[in-house]
Amino acid sequence: MPLLSDASAIYVGSTEADRVYLGSTLVWEKQVTDPASSFPVSPLALYDFSDLSTLFQDSAGTIPVTAHGQRVGRVVDKSGNGLHLTTSDSRRPEYREVHGKRWLYLNGVDQDMDVNMPQIDEELVIAAGARIDVEPTTNGQIFGVASNVYGLATLYVRASSTNRWGFSRSFLSTGSGGAILSSNTRPVPEFAVVRGMATRSGTSKLYRNAEEIGSGSPGSVQIAAQTWNLGNSASSSILRYRGLISGVALYARALSPAEVITLDQFLAERTGVTL
Repeated sequence: MPLLSDASAIYVGSTEADRVYLGSTLVWEKQVTDPASSFPVSPLALYDFSDLSTLFQDSAGTIPVTAHGQRVGRVVDKSGNGLHLTTSDSRRPEYREVHGKRWLYLNGVDQDMDVNMPQIDEELVIAAGARIDVEPTTNGQIFGVASNVYGLATLYVRASSTNRWGFSRSFLSTGSGGAILSSNTRPVPEFAVVRGMATRSGTSKLYRNAEEIGSGSPGSVQIAAQTWNLGNSASSSILRYRGLISGVALYARALSPAEVITLDQFLAERTGVTL
């Protein structure tokens, strides 16, 4: 068809076209779909980047995010606990509509968000929907403590296609301890629902798309009230995350099997994953 010889496409990553232009005219755009209505029960914090009503361009929450490409300075916590993510103007990540979904994009250079979390005593669950379109050159924190003591709590992506995801063994007082997958190659683009679960002085486990992929032994140190960070860690071992995130959930209690299913499905709907 002659028209196609004049068409150009805008690609995100290396495998998927999101928009096609004829000259300067947009002739096709992949539609963004709204997720279904499953909702996790009683999380400590819940960030849903598919919900525009929770995203604001400024940290004070006065300027709503309304369009692809706008920078995000505040994300409202949907748990009702008031644990909102905020950041300074220069560190704001970007709202994106790509791959038919809505995301927060972090560039892996200077974009991240903070929140002050209360103490976590016995149980920890961190879950996220994430997509990486470029092979990481460093490890990158999706969500966890901001300090260099990442053994306390962090969910992260690893600069290794054979050990793609990581979760701290948790409740440790040192910057060490990852429960990582083994011999499970994940080339980019890689998108998944990743969930880490730990019980103080008990067990810690890492899941990808509801399948257990790693385990370890957590420590006995309570996770004190402190700053947590989306997208960055002060540790030299776990640095900045580069990629898309559809949502993040944090629990400070044990989950029932039914609650785990609901949580995974909530994130899967927003990430484009079939469990």
